[in-house]
Amino acid sequence: MVPSRTLLVLLLSIDIWTNWARARTPFPKRNRQGSHRGPRFLDLGEWLIDLSANHLDEAIVLAICYARIVKVSSESIYDYEDRYPSLLTSLFREAEEREISDNGDMMRKVLELQDLLVSVGIPSIEGWLRSAERR
Repeated sequence: MVPSRTLLVLLLSIDIWTNWARARTPFPKRNRQGSHRGPRFLDLGEWLIDLSANHLDEAIVLAICYARIVKVSSESIYDYEDRYPSLLTSLFREAEEREISDNGDMMRKVLELQDLLVSVGIPSIEGWLRSAERR
């Protein structure tokens, strides 16, 4: 399944907006019970992790498309909670399991995603790669 261009533009717009809002609100307002005010939005990284739990192939396609759009548009990906390293870890595990059965197709996609995320300049990805090299 290849996502429609409209869906990708919508996802990118939502992610840019939420990242913009977070960057300008370093201390979220809390109510008396300690929870955030207003609705809670999933960022795209969190949503991709949730999607990958049941729809791994769709998650990797969306992640690659999103990273390509971000790279071309010169936008930034803010990974506040290290979601992209978690996503890559789960994608690598699955790609290793499928490597023989799909002739390395998924592994190529995961490596493409990794390269795109590195080229966009996400610090958590760079740290993840350094720790992977040490192993």
